[in-house]
Amino acid sequence: MNAVTITKKQYAALNLLDIGTAQNTEGKIYVLDKGNILEHGKWHQCDGSLLLKELDTKNGASMAAKLKNVSILSDKKDEIAMNELVVPNNIAVNNNEVIGFTMPYVKNARTLTETLKDKNVPSCEKIRYLKKIGKTLKKLDALKKKGIINLTIGDLHEDNILVTNDEKIKFIDLDSVYLDGNYFHGGRYLYNPELTMVDKYKYTPYGTACQDKNTDIYCYIMIILNMISQGRMDYINIPEYMEYMKYLRDLGFGKELINSFKKIYLETENTNPEEYLGEIPESNLEEASYKTFCKKRGINLK
Repeated sequence: MNAVTITKKQYAALNLLDIGTAQNTEGKIYVLDKGNILEHGKWHQCDGSLLLKELDTKNGASMAAKLKNVSILSDKKDEIAMNELVVPNNIAVNNNEVIGFTMPYVKNARTLTETLKDKNVPSCEKIRYLKKIGKTLKKLDALKKKGIINLTIGDLHEDNILVTNDEKIKFIDLDSVYLDGNYFHGGRYLYNPELTMVDKYKYTPYGTACQDKNTDIYCYIMIILNMISQGRMDYINIPEYMEYMKYLRDLGFGKELINSFKKIYLETENTNPEEYLGEIPESNLEEASYKTFCKKRGINLK
């Protein structure tokens, strides 16, 4: 892992990147499109192809863990060889202080959140993106089995995935992944108290969600169900969740797909549902909303 130096003058002139409605970046993101950066002892003109993520916390265990992740991912980039991952480039230094890191700028893209909420994007296209997420998780699992890298996304959610104009997906915010013993508590969908109700050895051996393959698949299923339900499925309790699964099955959602959804709250290993997403009946998606489910049961949503 190399370090790049950003001058005081250039730092002062940086412009914040507009990240829209995305949240929890744990820092500020700037476009490196002005001035020069010092790398390998040489000055290079900034051309707007890189971003600078300046971390809010610049010391302590969290900062050290993030920089360790950035270093490992950068060094193993060629071995990982996954275009779906936006791997950080270099640690960034300003005024002799490590402030964060640089990473490629994915242009002509928007978050998965925006894409899934866009009513002009057909359901078949949305499902196609969801399948790509599942395939990416399978690739990561294959890398682990080959002994190349043991990487768990951890904080997997719609704002940490970009969809490009040419329909590719990009996983971002990789400084907080679970990697080489680094552990980051929680994540958008991992604060769900219902996880403590499941076998503690599956999710919460230490009283809080422990990031591994099961949690990545759990978060992936939350993303899928959020699209189907048009809401937040991590907000409902387990009995209500299982009732909703029965409702989806009655609407024609496939048996294997629903079984994979149920497993997240059962004492068994989670199953990546990517290969079963073709069992989603697109014609019934509107009726599959959680709001409609509640209305049919006489429940008033606040």
